[in-house]
Amino acid sequence: MDQVKQVLQTLEDLQQDSDIPKNVKAKLGDIANQLQSAKEVSLCVNKVLADLEEIGNDANMDSFVRTQLFNVSAMLERLA
Repeated sequence: MDQVKQVLQTLEDLQQDSDIPKNVKAKLGDIANQLQSAKEVSLCVNKVLADLEEIGNDANMDSFVRTQLFNVSAMLERLA
């Protein structure tokens, strides 16, 4: 569960970043809500990973944000 808390903290940090577009912040909020409300985290990890990949593939995304998203994905892959 510590890894889930770390993922949620990273998502929260990204949501507070002023350089991230509002639509991406909204998607990150949805992802955080999915992880918090999941009774079995390993079951929702695949959907969350797909959502993160979709966000990360945005050509207009800042490289730092993309790196943070990949770090979150790596943390989630350890949970699956």
